[in-house]
Amino acid sequence: MLIIHKEIIKNYKNLYKTKEGYDVIIYAGEEPNIKEFHTHSLILKTQSKFFKRAFMEDIKKNNGCFTLNSRISPDIFEIILSYMYCVNIDLTKLQSREVLNLLLSSEELELQSLVKYIQETLDRDHRDFIIKNILEIIELTYQKEFLEKLWNFCLQQICYESDCLFKSTKFLTFNPSILEIILKRDDFYVSNEIVIWEILLKWACGQNPVIQQDINKWNKDEFTMMEKRLSRFIQLIRFYHIPSEDFHLKVYPFKEILPNNLINNVFTYHIVPNSKLDIDIQPQRSGYVWNQSACGSKLVIEDNGRVVSANNYDMQSVRAKMTLENKDIFEWDVIIEKECSYAWVGICASENFNYEIFAGSQPTGWVLGSVGFTCSNYNSNNKTYDSYCPSFGDGAKITVHLDMNKRTCAFTVNGVKYPEVSNWNNLPSKLYPVVSLCYPGCFQIQPH
Repeated sequence: MLIIHKEIIKNYKNLYKTKEGYDVIIYAGEEPNIKEFHTHSLILKTQSKFFKRAFMEDIKKNNGCFTLNSRISPDIFEIILSYMYCVNIDLTKLQSREVLNLLLSSEELELQSLVKYIQETLDRDHRDFIIKNILEIIELTYQKEFLEKLWNFCLQQICYESDCLFKSTKFLTFNPSILEIILKRDDFYVSNEIVIWEILLKWACGQNPVIQQDINKWNKDEFTMMEKRLSRFIQLIRFYHIPSEDFHLKVYPFKEILPNNLINNVFTYHIVPNSKLDIDIQPQRSGYVWNQSACGSKLVIEDNGRVVSANNYDMQSVRAKMTLENKDIFEWDVIIEKECSYAWVGICASENFNYEIFAGSQPTGWVLGSVGFTCSNYNSNNKTYDSYCPSFGDGAKITVHLDMNKRTCAFTVNGVKYPEVSNWNNLPSKLYPVVSLCYPGCFQIQPH
């Protein structure tokens, strides 16, 4: 069967080369770079739904041939035709931009198998290019069914690293429909929700016609325009998670373009925190992803920040992006996907913390180990180990319960909740989730 298969491919390759019996002429490209291709309608219809529809639209022959026009560049079209005839393609000689153009053209012609293969190649071999051009690529893949894999990668990357959106020179011209999708997501992380409000004001002011950012200089028409530009986004901003001082200084001055009930409810929420408001308060955006810039040099972060693994036997640490402060209760899960000799889960402060070593040996680290002991070195020259729970290993799920009102911490291990750690009763006012691991450890973090 393999010999027969090779013979068939060889025959199609020869047909593509000789053009014998062609009945289609395609003019590919745009002036001044247009090239004429001679092809066979049967091959095109068999391989592509796009061409199948095209030939059903009663295209008349001229001098015995169908005539079609395509804006796809001749070089890209040559590669696509070679694939359609020979089911063979080599992407190794193409630059990243050429691979992307080939993907977009293949999607246009509905070559689903080729689209899948190119997306996998981009994800594997051209990831730096995607990240560098992420706003352009997410707009190119928007609402294109066959490009869902690349779209999802870009979306996850933006949620993981919001700076690639907010600090881009292309942000002011970014597609508002995609921006709306991003702001709806719980995993779109910023250090403080006020960042989203401030950057949206900048975006709205930067639309045409441009409006200066000083609200004291706005006229009536500019107030109306700003209210219209922001209207689709207001409900997506999680105002209740903006610290009261920031809300008063940076949001309240814009009360004329905000719903009255929003202002009143937020003030009530902060002044009387235990009041029962008849509103749906969205959850705080999750920063429970590992932070590449606060990570041991021999640890590897994958899966858009959710998974960290060790490739060396040296014990190292990594903290999450989520900042744990203000008078809130924070809960998150760490799943031990692969156990190492000692697995440690807990919290740390950023001051004088060394990610190249074990968290529990430092004055600003508090962790629970897989042997069932807690470990800390706070205000002490010696590590303190205390028995806390049974040991745990592969597949274990540890939930951390951090109460920043009382500055205490407790853990749930595999569904069993244990009491607050007795000697962790004077924790700092600003903390981060942290783990320490060595090879072959692999830990996943997620909101509880």
